[in-house]
Amino acid sequence: MRSIYLIFLTLLLLITVSGQALGQDRVTDGLQVLYGFAEGDGTTVQDVSGVGSPLDLTISDLGAVTWLPGGGLVLDTPVVITSSGPSTKIIDACQATQAVTVEAWVDPANTTQSGPARIVAHSLNGYPGGGNFVLGQNDTELEARLRTTTTDQYGRPALLAPGSLDAVLTHLVYTRDALGTTALYVDGALTTSGNTGGTFASWGDYALTLGNEPPGDRAWLGTLYVVAVFDRALGAGEVAQNFAAGPVAEFTPVAPSIVTQPQDQTVDEGMTATFSVLATGTPPLFYQWQRDMADISGANGSSYTTDPVTVAGDNGAQYRCVVSNALGTVTSNAATLTVLEFIPVAPSIVTQPQDQTVDEGMTATFSVLATGTPPLFYQWQRDMADISGANGSSYTTDPVTVAGDNGAQYRCVVSNALGTVTSTAATLTVQEPSPRVTAGLQVLYGFAEGDGATVQDVSGVGSPLDLTIS
Repeated sequence: MRSIYLIFLTLLLLITVSGQALGQDRVTDGLQVLYGFAEGDGTTVQDVSGVGSPLDLTISDLGAVTWLPGGGLVLDTPVVITSSGPSTKIIDACQATQAVTVEAWVDPANTTQSGPARIVAHSLNGYPGGGNFVLGQNDTELEARLRTTTTDQYGRPALLAPGSLDAVLTHLVYTRDALGTTALYVDGALTTSGNTGGTFASWGDYALTLGNEPPGDRAWLGTLYVVAVFDRALGAGEVAQNFAAGPVAEFTPVAPSIVTQPQDQTVDEGMTATFSVLATGTPPLFYQWQRDMADISGANGSSYTTDPVTVAGDNGAQYRCVVSNALGTVTSNAATLTVLEFIPVAPSIVTQPQDQTVDEGMTATFSVLATGTPPLFYQWQRDMADISGANGSSYTTDPVTVAGDNGAQYRCVVSNALGTVTSTAATLTVQEPSPRVTAGLQVLYGFAEGDGATVQDVSGVGSPLDLTIS
């Protein structure tokens, strides 16, 4: 009887798939993990995403599950299917983008399991540690939880889609974008949306688990056909595309192709130049930049920045990028580097120092604006004599006096390796402070006594109102 049941499920799956235009490629941009449950036996569920190091999962009890011919894993009794350690590639990628998509093709065993029962869990436990995200079932309600800096450790408040689940083959997708917008899709259609603010800074280093929490305290029963996690929020059209692709994890690999070619660059001698390329294809993509058709060591990104260039050594050099993946190789067009000869320029004054008028006891600031080949050196002078330490494009005097500073002349000598230029002189005018207002004065304290317990009223109005220090 059990073999007949398995054959029936397989035929049902094939009929369902054929009715959903199976063969349309699944979305792969941003994919981090993908499980298709096509192993057929054993305790390992393989990550077939082809992205980074595979995050394979281990089935805790082989007697609790049934592998389906053609793909699918029936969770007959409570079981834990989990990674051997923290799912670092999911954590790192999603924290970098502040976005996530959790996708699952499932067939729930019933509509009476709750908790919520964990279909997909990226967590420590159901209580009290919580987790980073959960896609789960509460009877006929689909529930998604996402931990951020604005939620509790369980990812609550959750996004709920009441009445969206039945014990039939169903496509489930939860998305959250970098702006906090969340959505739940069922069978390709948007069911509910919301907003979960905050960031993923509060995420823990947790394992990825299917059908339960790692300790086994939130079991879900049913059949898993596809589970995927992305580091971005799929759009509605992409969700529909994966729904149309059906409950299989297969997709058509694509060789790399160049979308945007490197562009010619023109820079001054002594500067750097940056070339970039945009390519598509099944990840991972590998990049190798070349100069004049020879590989550049360590130049393995989608862009390349040269060292500071010279006319003699770099003008006319050709840069291109070779992009490859497991399916093939494509070479970009070559971009030409043009290096303009560097012509050094002696300094010149753009803005001269201006005359300043200040009250006695205040400071005065003089400034100059000069151009020329760097580095530029500045030396301020007073009455044509260098001022020690005054070597910036501006100079501020000490507090000035009428007797010592009125009429002083300030200028700046600017120099570089090619010459020297002297600014015009600016004149400092120091004026005596305006007398204090005395009309209506009643008391005045200047605190010039120097010692003693008395603060004298020096207003000269009526009888002095002296003060005593206690």
